[in-house]
Amino acid sequence: MLIIRKIISVIAFIATCVTASNIVCEAPLQTTCIAIEIEKIESINETIEIVGSENGAQYYPAVTGFYAISKDLDMQYIPSNIFKIMPNLEYFYAYEVNLKQLPTDSFKRCSKLHQISLAKNSIETLGQGFAIGCSNAYLLDLSYNQITELTAASFKGLTSLTTLTINFNFIEVIGKGTFDTMPVLTLISMSMNKISTVHPNAFMKLSNLGSLVLNDNRIKVIKSGWFANKNFLATVNLQSNEISAIEPNFLTEWTSSNLNTTKSFNYELNLMGNNCIKTNMKEISDKTTKYYENSLYKCFEEYENNYFFKNFP
Repeated sequence: MLIIRKIISVIAFIATCVTASNIVCEAPLQTTCIAIEIEKIESINETIEIVGSENGAQYYPAVTGFYAISKDLDMQYIPSNIFKIMPNLEYFYAYEVNLKQLPTDSFKRCSKLHQISLAKNSIETLGQGFAIGCSNAYLLDLSYNQITELTAASFKGLTSLTTLTINFNFIEVIGKGTFDTMPVLTLISMSMNKISTVHPNAFMKLSNLGSLVLNDNRIKVIKSGWFANKNFLATVNLQSNEISAIEPNFLTEWTSSNLNTTKSFNYELNLMGNNCIKTNMKEISDKTTKYYENSLYKCFEEYENNYFFKNFP
């Protein structure tokens, strides 16, 4: 019951932040939540002394939520000992506070952290193992930043992560093994980037992947390896890319993997807005696979004629 109340509390708080200009914790400062708002808080220094607050922060063992949400707060970096001062943090939100970097070990002693949201900042690079201690985190949101490159080393330690959202960045390549350190991922959302190349084995080890969202990128070729060894892959959004060629057996590989799990599985594939797609395809199922194969004939032909013998990952 306590867990349910916490979830409802977090959802209600997030909704309040979106709709209201003032950030208000549900409980008083030092009880369960610290909210940073520019009208009350001037800055956060290296020792987590909150300058301008009525009570200078020294040690907050009861705090489970840290929320910094302000266009005027120049946070720039995450203070190195924040999890020493607040050892029981479960939710960490730093939204639009001008974060510029996530160096190695940005998060230390964060074993109780569940959700990390660093959206709408100015982050360009992810340090190796920036969240190395966050073994229980299940959500990471890095949307609306300036990230150009992803590596497996950056995500090291996030072994329980199920949701990864990196929309609206500048990523161009998804390489081999990028997500291998996050084996239980169920959702990857990387829409509105500049992705043109996806390694055929980029998602190979993600057997639990259920949704892959890569719309509005620059992907040119679909490789069947993306869909291999998936037990639950139900939704793939590749709308508005530059796809002109598709490896012919990608449908067979995808549907057969899912059919091994359940006979009544529904699939959704969105390929609208691509070069070789004339049919407005929104859904695919085991009953209509043949229809889609016929519709994609030109894509298959393009792949076999122009990409089969080329090293085009």
